Amino acid sequence: MVTTNLFSRSPPSRFSLGLGLEEAQPDIMLKPPHDHRVGIFTKEIIIDKMVYGFFMGSLCIAAFTTVIYTPLESVYAGLPLSGALGFDCNAEHNDSCDYVYRARATTFATLSFLLLVTAWEVKHFNRSLFNMYPELYAGPYSVFKTVWRNKFLFGAVVAGFVITFPVIYLPVINIRVFKHQGIGIEWAIVAACVVVYVVLVEAWKAAKRRFHKDITAHVESAGVAV
Repeated sequence: MVTTNLFSRSPPSRFSLGLGLEEAQPDIMLKPPHDHRVGIFTKEIIIDKMVYGFFMGSLCIAAFTTVIYTPLESVYAGLPLSGALGFDCNAEHNDSCDYVYRARATTFATLSFLLLVTAWEVKHFNRSLFNMYPELYAGPYSVFKTVWRNKFLFGAVVAGFVITFPVIYLPVINIRVFKHQGIGIEWAIVAACVVVYVVLVEAWKAAKRRFHKDITAHVESAGVAV
């Protein structure tokens, strides 16, 4: 997982720079003053990190176990399922390591892409990625304008997507260095995990918006300005 973070964020500072260049959130002046005693890591940020991390970890485990115990290529070819984790696969590649190496590559791609998508999702803590700037963009295609708005971050995310493929497919490097190998139909698992992750994050943000709306209504009913 450390390797995944290093390669999905190489050079290491590009996402930090990209998000650092992000303009202030449109509704920033509607929020109460920040307590300087709290520091950078507010309660909301910590909870978000835990929730997003839980989503990522669960989907990565699902991707790995799916390839190991229900390998799609074997299902498609009508071959029996083995569910074998291989023998001595951390030392060298052998015939028993095919499934586990594919599972590792699938998990690597899944986590890499989830981290990249997160860079866009965290542009705003509560607003949906598909309706992040309702004051400026509207319609079903507003998401494309949203991700393009910060061109530096857009380039960093695209570069992260591109660099994932040579790490998986370059001969020798993939097997000897990263202990995984090229995948095929397993990309369907990666795509499914990304879609599920976006749905989960959007659902979490929707719940936060609903909670914030209820709190605001309660405070306003008490005669307190927000």
